[in-house]
Amino acid sequence: MKKWRSIWQRYMLRPFLYMAFSRLMVSLAAVLLANFFLSPAAGRSLKSTLFLLCGVLFAALAWIAFLRLDGAHLPQALMLRFNPGKKPKKQTGDIIDFIDEEPRIAFEDLDDEEKDACILGANLICCGIYLVVSLVV
Repeated sequence: MKKWRSIWQRYMLRPFLYMAFSRLMVSLAAVLLANFFLSPAAGRSLKSTLFLLCGVLFAALAWIAFLRLDGAHLPQALMLRFNPGKKPKKQTGDIIDFIDEEPRIAFEDLDDEEKDACILGANLICCGIYLVVSLVV
């Protein structure tokens, strides 16, 4: 964790929150759809089991990100990251209109270690949320 703390900077908060929120919402939709299609008509709900499964999956993904952050060289299949193409930005006004704003840092602009730190934090947050929800539901 010392390595993660030494890498973490304030400008990484936005990519971290975006990543955590998007992973949480996509996995929540997948869990609810799986519960809808897999649960028997008269049986008990599979929500707690599916939430636990998601929590364990995010824990495994966090472990892989921690190993990458620690310097382990993993096989190429585990190093893949989802990277949709950059969308073209619309030109709105002059550059002088934005001179006082701080530049926004995107996930693609981060170094590899910073990306791994964001991935680790997002996966740990999602893992914690899903494990708590699996105990409650």
